Amino acid sequence: MKKLSGLTTSLILAFSILSACDSPSALIAERKDQPTLQIRANFQAASSSLQAATLTILEVDKLPEALKNASLLEIVFDTTKARIPITRNSDGTLTFPYRSSRPISGEGELPVLIVGDRRFSYSILLETGPELELATPAIEVQPAMNITQGTRLRLKANFKDPSKIPDYDFFWSAATASAGPWQSISGNSDTISWDSAKIGNYFIHLEMRHKKNQSTSSYTSPTALVRVLDSDHLALTEPTSGVILEGEKIKLKANLPELENLPNLRYLWSYSVSTQASFSPIVEEGAQITWEPPRAGSYFLRLQVLSDQGNSTYTSSKALVQVSPADSVIETLPASGSLIRGESVNLSAKLVDSPELSYTWFYGFSPQASFTPIPGSGKNISWTPNLTGDFYLRLRTFNTKTNQSVSYTSSKSLVSVRDSDAVFTTDPSPASLLKGSSVNISLNDSSSENIIWSYASTSQGPFLPIPATGKKILWTPPASGSFYLRAEAPRADGSLATFVSANSLVTVSDRSDAIQTEPQLANLQLGQAVTLRSSIQVANGSYAWSYATNASGPFTPLPSLESQALSTVTWYPTQSGSYYIKLDISDPGSKSAVSFISEQPLVQILEKQPFFSLDPSSGRIKTTEHVTIKAQFDTRGRAFNYGWAYGKSAAGPFTPMGGSALPEIFWNLSNKPAGSYYLRFTATPPGSDRTLTYISSTPLLFVSSSDASAPEFGISSLK
Repeated sequence: MKKLSGLTTSLILAFSILSACDSPSALIAERKDQPTLQIRANFQAASSSLQAATLTILEVDKLPEALKNASLLEIVFDTTKARIPITRNSDGTLTFPYRSSRPISGEGELPVLIVGDRRFSYSILLETGPELELATPAIEVQPAMNITQGTRLRLKANFKDPSKIPDYDFFWSAATASAGPWQSISGNSDTISWDSAKIGNYFIHLEMRHKKNQSTSSYTSPTALVRVLDSDHLALTEPTSGVILEGEKIKLKANLPELENLPNLRYLWSYSVSTQASFSPIVEEGAQITWEPPRAGSYFLRLQVLSDQGNSTYTSSKALVQVSPADSVIETLPASGSLIRGESVNLSAKLVDSPELSYTWFYGFSPQASFTPIPGSGKNISWTPNLTGDFYLRLRTFNTKTNQSVSYTSSKSLVSVRDSDAVFTTDPSPASLLKGSSVNISLNDSSSENIIWSYASTSQGPFLPIPATGKKILWTPPASGSFYLRAEAPRADGSLATFVSANSLVTVSDRSDAIQTEPQLANLQLGQAVTLRSSIQVANGSYAWSYATNASGPFTPLPSLESQALSTVTWYPTQSGSYYIKLDISDPGSKSAVSFISEQPLVQILEKQPFFSLDPSSGRIKTTEHVTIKAQFDTRGRAFNYGWAYGKSAAGPFTPMGGSALPEIFWNLSNKPAGSYYLRFTATPPGSDRTLTYISSTPLLFVSSSDASAPEFGISSLK
C-alpha cells in the first residue's frame, strides 16, 4: 500500500508540474496513457553551500525510446516552472543538479517529469533510497538525542540484512536542515564516531556505495536525530553562582546526563583564563571534585571524559568560575595602611565568627612571592613591620572541626611602610659635623626611655651600634661620612618598634687639624722633644696617643712622660725615623670613641749629629783608663735623673755604669771589663715612673786589656 501511495503521489505531482509548463498542449499530445516508470538514481550531496546536489540516473535502458533518442532532455521536479537540463555522461548515465525546496522522501523517492525535445514528457519516479533495506530506526545514535557540545557520538546504520554490509562503503554527513548543505563526517563504515563540534539540530545523511559496481544509494533522516547543546552547562558549581573569594574552594560536578549510564568513565578537569590560552590541569579527578583556584580571576573550564567508546572533551565558552579578590576579607586600621616604619597597624578578618577557626597572618611583596609569617595569631592582631615597602597580606584559617584550611590573599598591597626623618631630632640641625664633634639625637613621640640606637652609611645597613641608650643621647660619630639613624624602642608586649631615617641625618667631614705639633712638622734631632696637642677638647675625655712608621700601622703607644692621657703631651722619640701619629679620643658623656691618624708623617727624627759622644772620641780605652760619655739630650728646661749602662747587645742585658744629674758621665771604674759595648741612656723626671730610654744602634765603647799587644785597639782584641 505504501508503494501505491507513492505512485499516486507522483502521478498527481506530475500532472501539477505539467500544468505549470510553458507549452502544456505540446506535452499533453505525447503523454496519453503513459504509466509512471520507477528508475534508480544516485543522490550526491553538495560539498558546500555554493554547490548543488546532483542526481544521476543509472538505469537509462529503462527509459522510453523517445527519451533515449531525444537530443534535448530536461527535467521538472517542482512547481517552479523550471526545466533543468539533463547532461548525458560518457558512460551513458544522465545527471542533473538538484536544487529544490522539496526534499526527497524518507523512502528515497522523488517524482519528476522528464521532457524530451520540449515535445513529449514522461512521469518518472526516481528511487534514491538504499539498496540495503534499513530497519527501524534506520540510524541508531548513542547517546541519544540531546547531547552536550563535545560529546563523542556513535552513529550506526541499522540494516535488516547485515550480511551485505561488507560489499559497501558508507559515507556520512550531517546538516542543520534536511536540504543541506551537508558536512561530511569522518569514517566509511556502517558504524562511526562523531565529535559534535557546533551547537544545533542535525539531520543525518548516509550514502551507500557498492564496492564493485559503484552504484550509490542514500538515506536522509526525515527529522533531526542529534541535538547538540552548548557546553556552558558542562558542570554544576557549589555555590551555584560560581562566585567565590580568593582562597576559598568551589565544588564542581559534571553535568553530562548523556554519559551517566556509560561504564568505566574517567573525568579529567582543567582550567584557563581564556579559551585561547593553555589549560592547566586540576589535580583532583572524578565526576565531582573540590577545587581551589590559584588566584583571583575568571576561569573557563574544560572536562575530558575517557570511556570505552572513546574520549569526549568539553570546553565552556564562557567563564564558569569567578574568583573575587580577598581584599574585602582583610581590614586594616588605619584604613589606608600607610605607616612610618616603627608604627603599628591593626589587622582584622571580616569573617563570620566561628570557635572552630584559627587564624594565621602573613605578608609578602607580591601575591606570587613567598609569604612571611606575622607574629601573633587571632582574628584581630597588631603588627609592627620592621621593613619598608608595600606589603600584600594573606590570612589563612584552619577549621579544627573539618581539618580544612582556606587562604585569603589580597590582590593589592594593603600596608605601605616608609621611613621618615620627622621621627628624629638632631642638635645641631642640620647635623653637619667635623670629625670628633658630637651631636644630640632624640626620638620624637616615644614614651620609652630604653631606646637602642645604631647608624649606617646606607638605609639597608649594616647598622653599627651607638654605645649610648635613651630617648635622647649624645653621639660622637667615630668616622667621617653620611649616616642614617635607627632607633629601636621596646613596647609593653616585648616587641620592638624600629624607626629608620629616610635620609642620612648626620654628616661628618674629615679634619686635618685634629693633631697639632710643636714645632710644626717637627724635624728633630734624636734627643729632642716634640709637643703633641689635640685640637678637639672633650670634657673629661680620655686621649690615647700612638705612633707608627706608616699610616696603616701597627701603632705603638707613645711613651710620653705624662702619667695621665692628656690632650697635650711631650714626646721624646728614642729612635730616628719618620712617624705617623694616631689620636684616640674617648668621650664618657656620649660613650663614643673617635680616632684620627695623620695623613702624613708629622714627626721626623734625624741623627745628623751622634746622640752619644765620647772622650776619647774613638771610644777605645784600656781597662784601667777612664772615659767621658755625653748624650745630646734636650731637657727643655725640665729636671731629669739620668742613668747609664753598657751591654754587649742592643737587646741587653745592660750593666749599670752609674747615674748623673747632667746628661754626661765620667766613667772611672778602675778595672773595667774588656769588650765591645752598646750604650744605654735613661732619663727619668724626679718622682716619676716614666723613663726615656736611648740605646746606641752600634757598639760605641771598646775596652781592651792593659797588656794587649799592638795594634792596641784592633778588632781582633774585642771579646
